[in-house]
Amino acid sequence: MYSKPIKEHSFIVCSDTLPLIFEVNKLSAYIINMLLKTDYSVSKLKKLGKINIQWRDNKSNIHESEITFESFSENIRSTRSIDSELINIPPIKCDWLDEFVGIAKPDAPIVSSDGKQFAKFTLPLSYGEKFPLQPCIDREGIIYRSLQYPLKENIIRLYYKLINDSHIATKFNGVWLNDLRMMLNDCISIVDVTLHQLYYKAKYQNELMGWKFDANDIGPSLNIRLKDKIKWIGKITGRPLDDAQKELSSFIKLKEVRNHLNHFDPPCFAYTLEDAVNWMNLVPDIGKLLWKIRDKMNVQLSKKLIEVILLPRVEFIPKDPYAPRIPQDMEVGYMSSRWPPKKQKPPFY
Repeated sequence: MYSKPIKEHSFIVCSDTLPLIFEVNKLSAYIINMLLKTDYSVSKLKKLGKINIQWRDNKSNIHESEITFESFSENIRSTRSIDSELINIPPIKCDWLDEFVGIAKPDAPIVSSDGKQFAKFTLPLSYGEKFPLQPCIDREGIIYRSLQYPLKENIIRLYYKLINDSHIATKFNGVWLNDLRMMLNDCISIVDVTLHQLYYKAKYQNELMGWKFDANDIGPSLNIRLKDKIKWIGKITGRPLDDAQKELSSFIKLKEVRNHLNHFDPPCFAYTLEDAVNWMNLVPDIGKLLWKIRDKMNVQLSKKLIEVILLPRVEFIPKDPYAPRIPQDMEVGYMSSRWPPKKQKPPFY
């Protein structure tokens, strides 16, 4: 007879609680208003009853559909996502931010008739003809036009992987810690990528977007702190990011941990599973921060961004749920492995 393998304990689980109706309604209203080019409140959208949506596809074919606000919002709430084809609405995305168009070449190079060069494949970007770069490959490889999709996809994938693999979170092989490190890296990178896309769209196509780009005021895009990059939003769009204090606070906390895991100063690291749960529950705020940035830019969300915003909260499950537990103080866990606050580098460093 074979004994059954012992099931390892999962320290982290998803909460069964659905997203708050109020928050999903606000999200749904933003998406619909972007589709309709309106600025209706949630109550106004509810009163409209059936909402007619018309759009053209890439082949200039006209499509038309009807939705109700309540069914639209409930679908997003129950699935934590949006299926444009199922709902029969245009793809939810901002073309120049999200367009997942690239070139992948898995096969051999195409040799010229004189044998001196390979055929080149270039991909124009979404920043106008004056943008000085055109990514190019002439052999096996790949070009990404935008990293928005893969970064957000990776955040979502790793978030759920950290939950599913939480039984190895206290093992020394580093697998779980590395997944945590990569998820935190991508949470910071997706904000950085978005800000740089804003910068170059404004620099080369500000008139098209109705924005302002003063090179002397905005400065270069390299070797500056994220704190200063955040200021680009107001300087370019005329709408400062003055309503995202909570989201920016979450961003700063995750960025500190990410920096520690990349640079290891101090050269040690500790975490409790309660620390990890707290970090993971800040990840949806990164999605909300990106939403607020897009709001200032007056552009649509994307399916993957919606999924980041609506990631489920996670909960810590101790092995012995009946054993007494005292609150975690500042002398244990992550706080014990970081420099005291007075020695911390400034936010966004």
